[in-house]
Amino acid sequence: MSSHQFSLSDLGESCVTITLPPDVASLIEREAKAARRSVAAMLREWAQDHADGREAARRLKKIESGKVKSVAAEDVYKRLGV
Repeated sequence: MSSHQFSLSDLGESCVTITLPPDVASLIEREAKAARRSVAAMLREWAQDHADGREAARRLKKIESGKVKSVAAEDVYKRLGV
């Protein structure tokens, strides 16, 4: 199976190279083109979204286990005077 490599670096950030199967690489390239963004920008966004989702799942697990107490949005708004 052949593969496609993407090197991701922008504005002095560290560089990461990933190798993807052709079908996945094509999908990413199409999505980037449709969004008028670079492949690197799309992959960075998707990686951040994935990390955010994992963090949200960890926080929810803590709330559900009772280790952390949640606060209603209305209470937060009242405290902030919003």
